[in-house]
Amino acid sequence: MAIKSIKGSSARKPGPGVFDCFAQDLFGNPDVTEWCEVGNRRVSCVVSRNGEESDGGEGFRLGFLESDWRQLGEVSGVTYRRRQYRITAQELDASGLIRNISLKSGEEPQRVAVVYASVSQ
Repeated sequence: MAIKSIKGSSARKPGPGVFDCFAQDLFGNPDVTEWCEVGNRRVSCVVSRNGEESDGGEGFRLGFLESDWRQLGEVSGVTYRRRQYRITAQELDASGLIRNISLKSGEEPQRVAVVYASVSQ
């Protein structure tokens, strides 16, 4: 059943939504899209900084098309620019089109132990 507008004409089937167009434009733009490896698969992604670089190690986020992410299965780490990162969190954006994952470098901060010794004479 077609939806009738106030003027009585039938409404056309809606095309892609604003968020669909945004995701297509974003991931189709070579100036902002990069590549990473997840498992043995090469996947396009968009990088953004977290601003959370505490505890040593570099922290940032990668955005993936949700349709690509679902095909990867269970993922615990990502190789980006030849470095291995572990996933610390992930979320699906409000449109349901882009999966954002937070990454942390696999390098743990060096812990320095301070030892106090008493010297007796």
